[in-house]
Amino acid sequence: MKRTVPHLSELHCVAHREDLALTASWKDNSLLKNIEVLLRTIYTLFSRSSVKTAALAELASVNEVDVLSFRPIQEVRWLPRHFAVSAFVRNVDALVLFCEEQINECSDPICTYVLRCIQDPQYLLDLYTLNDVLNELPNLSKVLQRSALSPIEAHQLCVSKVRKSEAQYLGDNTFWNDKAKQILTENEDIDTRQITRFMRSVCDHLYARFPPDELQCWSAFDPTALKNCTSDFGVAEVKKLCMQYKDLINLTNDNLITKQYNDFNFLMSEKLISGTITSLREIADITINDEQFNLLSMLVDICCTFQASSADCERGFSLVNNIKVKSRNRLGNTHLDHLMRIKLYLNAGRTVDSRKAYTMWKEQKVRRQKI
Repeated sequence: MKRTVPHLSELHCVAHREDLALTASWKDNSLLKNIEVLLRTIYTLFSRSSVKTAALAELASVNEVDVLSFRPIQEVRWLPRHFAVSAFVRNVDALVLFCEEQINECSDPICTYVLRCIQDPQYLLDLYTLNDVLNELPNLSKVLQRSALSPIEAHQLCVSKVRKSEAQYLGDNTFWNDKAKQILTENEDIDTRQITRFMRSVCDHLYARFPPDELQCWSAFDPTALKNCTSDFGVAEVKKLCMQYKDLINLTNDNLITKQYNDFNFLMSEKLISGTITSLREIADITINDEQFNLLSMLVDICCTFQASSADCERGFSLVNNIKVKSRNRLGNTHLDHLMRIKLYLNAGRTVDSRKAYTMWKEQKVRRQKI
């Protein structure tokens, strides 16, 4: 699979890249296509009949089994696939009872197909394992949607998750969950190659979208790397960055920025070891406000400007739609901007002193002071 290393300013949203990687892996696997047909059939069976849904819930309550609503599978995003697989795993015992009852009463062909798949150990092994795999990725996706997430941090999170998946499913010893182990114990001749092939495809697609050397130049400002760096660490990377951003940095002598980076290197390493600072944002604050790093601060500023995720922008779009509704369609840009800032401030867990805000608003114009 061809890997390309994009420029930092051309990086896509990391959450979307994870989405594309899993979607591509799903479509390439014939086993997953069969599982998708099964999950779509089950959803259609119950979504179109409230009677069958009530019958399933009644069987579940009698047998003290939890029931989770079946979810549809969408083509665009992969997260509904996780919901659909999770609902199946939670409802599998109640589903067996329901299908057996329907087959005895009316020989329902759809229930016959569903029951045959459920009783197939190959399907069960793949679904139980797939549920574990898909459960890991939403947790990563939530982290990737964190505010002010830098590309370096996001890249490290994604690569570590891929390596964990490789070690769990593609290493010398595969770590199956308890239900999968039980199926493998009872069925020694079961084929695990297809689900392993799917995991290999997932890891390959994720590596293609998060290549290890993608942000190699920017490792010069990585807090983890700076904490244990040597005297010549990052010099070559900084020079490469200067060449990439030569239009923004008016640099005539490489030795000048090399000297600044050496001083920066030792200073930040000491602060990180002592615990005075811990994050890239704190490194950026110190560098930008220190005159001795006037050239290097431009690179640090560029590094912190690009966000790894578009989650903040999407939250802003949602906030606009919530504030500027049809009844407030004449709300101007200035007032809308102020309301959005207040709402974002409150969503961050902070408080707004309404009395102080009113006093500031009142003092802006003389005519308001008469109110």
